[in-house]
Amino acid sequence: MWNKIGRIVNRLSETLDIDTARALDIFYRSQVCKDLHNPETELYTKGDIYILNDLLNEIRQ
Repeated sequence: MWNKIGRIVNRLSETLDIDTARALDIFYRSQVCKDLHNPETELYTKGDIYILNDLLNEIRQ
């Protein structure tokens, strides 16, 4: 799972043009992070881009 989180955080950092530490903070404070760690949502089975898009949508709201 930590590899998946790392890839998502790196893509978030690139997409938003922010440093990795800030992207990691945004990720860990998000509902997407909570959902990713919840086996009932099965979000962990989705691709990195899918999860990144969910995260970006959450940030925009």
